Amino acid sequence: MTDRAVSTVVDAALCLLLVSGAVATLVALPEEPEPSRADAADDAANAVGASTARVNYTLAAGDRDLERSAHGTLAEHLADAAVANASVRGRPLSNASDGFERAATALVAAELARPNGSVAVRARWEPYPDAPIGGEASAGVAPPPGADVHVATLTVPSGAAMNREDARSAADDGYRSVARVAAHGVVETLFPPEETALSLQDPATESATVARYRRAAGLFGSQVDVDGPDDVPRANDRLADALVDEFAGDLASRYDTPRAAADAVAVGEVRITVRAWER
Repeated sequence: MTDRAVSTVVDAALCLLLVSGAVATLVALPEEPEPSRADAADDAANAVGASTARVNYTLAAGDRDLERSAHGTLAEHLADAAVANASVRGRPLSNASDGFERAATALVAAELARPNGSVAVRARWEPYPDAPIGGEASAGVAPPPGADVHVATLTVPSGAAMNREDARSAADDGYRSVARVAAHGVVETLFPPEETALSLQDPATESATVARYRRAAGLFGSQVDVDGPDDVPRANDRLADALVDEFAGDLASRYDTPRAAADAVAVGEVRITVRAWER
């Protein structure tokens, strides 16, 4: 697992790297891009997916501010920011990673800035379209009305082992089984077991991690008791169980069959949308 993988999600779960190193961009946009070209968004998407950088930021952990660092591609940073920025029915799960989101989106905007054109990038994570839980992060400004906008998309793993194929395998057992896959994927993304256990062992992040669990439980309509790393599996199961009923009813109301619902499950990925246009 890269330091990116234990980065935003663990930052959301609170246990990371000390600040070190400098930005190292491996792939960048051409010096003089032509955003009016049909492939301008593809060029930008390639840069977002391949350019790597280190983000230094401040993590709020209770009454302490911790200096942290994360390394990854621009797409990974935005994906991590989207997950860390997760909300439940519009209510934020945590504000602890706001510093990371600001630093990551500012970095991406600066890396893609060019004198003759504009690029806006949005990362969106949700277990299925219009689910009650999801997160988003954006870099750059929205295109003006009437702009000739070119669009490209890419996906980045969210950190969940559960994915669409798991949902399809569960579809024969009905909507509830599909919902269970999505629910466990959500909890695994928000509270990755190994990294969350480490954050509970660290005095600097323990209280913030416990607070995050309690906040999630309240928003999910559940209760959890987390006193240490050994409690993570049970707490995660309880959180997932609390989501299953809501997800099952939601999926059944939206999709004609469990298979169609399974095809919509995207809990294992973050979708990155890149828009490019001429100024």
